[in-house]
Amino acid sequence: MPGKTPITEQWSADAKLAVVIKTAPMSESELSQYCREKGLYVEQVKDWKKQCLGGFQSSYEQAQTAKKQATSDNAEIKCLKSTACFTL
Repeated sequence: MPGKTPITEQWSADAKLAVVIKTAPMSESELSQYCREKGLYVEQVKDWKKQCLGGFQSSYEQAQTAKKQATSDNAEIKCLKSTACFTL
């Protein structure tokens, strides 16, 4: 089993990801068989997959936010460098 402990709630993120990757190409019946052999529940694996995909979506959103912030920062820097932004 990927986890060092039989309690899947204590498995590392790496171990859970390894299961998601291994089971991704499997059919529903293959997934069921795999889960029986490993002492897992199909719903657990599907939940882990959702969490992985959610992480990717969060990463995308974070990247978009960072890009917008960088654009805003660059505009502010440009303004501060110009004499038009200075009030005397």
